[in-house]
Parts: sequence; structure tokens; C-alpha cells
Amino acid sequence: MGIFDKLRKKNNQPTSRSVTPNPTTKPPFNLIISATKDGRCQIEFEDHKANDLKQFYDTTRLIINGKPIIIKGHTLYDCDISWYGSTDAILLGPEGEKYGRRNQYENILAEIDINQIQIDGRYCQFVMRQLLNRKRVLRYLEKGLRESPDTPCGKYIGGVRYLEEAKLDKFFSCDVGLAAHSLPEMVARREKHKQELESQKARQIAENRAKIQELQNKIKNLSER
Repeated sequence: MGIFDKLRKKNNQPTSRSVTPNPTTKPPFNLIISATKDGRCQIEFEDHKANDLKQFYDTTRLIINGKPIIIKGHTLYDCDISWYGSTDAILLGPEGEKYGRRNQYENILAEIDINQIQIDGRYCQFVMRQLLNRKRVLRYLEKGLRESPDTPCGKYIGGVRYLEEAKLDKFFSCDVGLAAHSLPEMVARREKHKQELESQKARQIAENRAKIQELQNKIKNLSER
């Protein structure tokens, strides 16, 4: 039985368990695995070394959107990810909506081993700190919004693998990146992004013209006195 099957048996009630690497000393991280209300697997990694890494967040939340998918022979997970501080306040809207960094998600494709994240602390830390580093992820997602970037990627951000002597390494498959960049979803996302940029540019031009007209009117009024 896979992790998703186990989570679905919880009747959509949020449940969690905390995994710490060493109970006798302060652990380098805390891992909380739970099920969202709609039955998806949620992994929250609270990094106790975030200050050493000079990050402005200490928690990475990863939500797995269903079963793995295969692209060019590679097994990927579609995930929603957010980064926030463990002390961030939870802000509620008028209808109970939650606001703040906890609920500001980016959607990614990542080549990771969900089971290894749960059982191998070293693998877990490598994935959360390095592969899913906020700056790194946003850099790839920005490229995914460009028609012809230096590295086509769509929303694919690469993966983590074991090398010889059990060393861990990040990698990025160019074949997967190119295929992900050409997915209909990403083509539509880039078109929407392009339209938003054009609308933003048109608004800025209109605002600048209005300011110019206002200044010209003021100059005219002063010259007529």
C-alpha cells in the first residue's frame, strides 16, 4: 500500500506525525507528515539551521498532488510548495480564508523519492535545503515563463540522486526540461503571463501619459498668468 492509499483511509481528517533524527540532542530539523483535507500528502520541513544558511524562512511545505507521472522515462511528482517562517502569524479573511506565506504556493515538477524523504534524514535535508531552495526554484520557474530560455524547463526543477559512496547530488535532465517546457499547460501559462505583462505595460504607459498631460496643463496655466 502506497503513501497516498494510507492517507486516504484517514477519512480526510488532518493527521500528522513528527519525525526527528535524534531525540537526545536538538535535531537539525523537524519533519511533519500529514494529510490535507482533500487527502493529499503534505510534508513540512522546519529547518533549525535556517539562520546559519541566512534564509528568511525556516519551513518548507511540500504538497504532493497525486501519483507520480512519467516524462521521458523519469518519475516526477507534481507538487505545490511554499516557504514561510514557523513563527509567521496565520491571517484569516472575512470568510475564513488563510493568508500569508504559508498559503502562497508555487507549482513544480520535482524528481524526488517521497519515501526516502520520510526515512532518510540526510536525503530529506538535501532535498529540502538544496533542491527546493526558494531562490533556486523561483529561478527555474522564471525560465519556464520565457519562450526561449537558456534552459527550457517549464515547471520542472530537477531532482536528487545518489552517487558513488552514497553521496547525494542535484541534477537536471535537459530532455525532461524540454518536454516539460512544451506541455500544453506551460504554453497556456506563458501566453497568460505574456498578456499580463502587456496589460501591465499598457497601464504604465497610460499612467505616464496622464502625468505628462497634467504637467503640460500646469505649465500652460503658469505661462498664461
